Amino acid sequence: MKCSILAAAALAAALSFTQGAAALTWNEIDAGEVPVSAEIPLGSPGAALTGITGRLDVVALLDNTFAYQVDLFGIRITDAATFSATATAGSDDTALFLFDMDGFGVYASDDTASGLNPALTPYSGLSNGLYYLGVAQGGFSARDGLGEDLFVQPAGLTELAYGNPASGPLDSWLNGFPVNADSSLAYSIALTGASVAAVPEPSAALMLALGLGGLAALRRRQRHTAHADHHAG
Repeated sequence: MKCSILAAAALAAALSFTQGAAALTWNEIDAGEVPVSAEIPLGSPGAALTGITGRLDVVALLDNTFAYQVDLFGIRITDAATFSATATAGSDDTALFLFDMDGFGVYASDDTASGLNPALTPYSGLSNGLYYLGVAQGGFSARDGLGEDLFVQPAGLTELAYGNPASGPLDSWLNGFPVNADSSLAYSIALTGASVAAVPEPSAALMLALGLGGLAALRRRQRHTAHADHHAG
């Protein structure tokens, strides 16, 4: 049933690429955690990307607890002066991270003064171009290949952390708060000043979307098998 639902969703997404929509909200299929496996929202030429919705899956840890995974998306910032991203996940704590096209940290938000919903507000250090946007459970930190945190909190009261000039590009994540149940975390990200990063031809979009649907089913099947093997062991 899940495979057929994924295929139907992928087909609907592919067909929407040919309709020339001026703006879209992307529904996550199976985003990875690092740039090489990041999900790339697709759309028609010039389509504004006004939102991303998805779910953070969980993986079993060796101590029989669970930790949320991280979702990473490739986006294009088209108006750096007004770019913003705000995530909501009900009453749950989430965090947002922005990386440049080479995977280096730009800035991040875990909380705001008004609550647990992170917000990347307009930042003078941005320019138009390709970026990676990550969403995670609150408390996560992005690490390079040597374990260095990609973001540092400046002195004084601020809700934002900025790229660490001493770190390398994104390689892995360190989770902050293990969870006690195997349940995913739904999120919604509102965006301004952004657009889709890739614009496929209609036929290519259809094949890619169907391929993503199959890949998502395969990855979820592999996670389920690994989870079952972990508990069997």
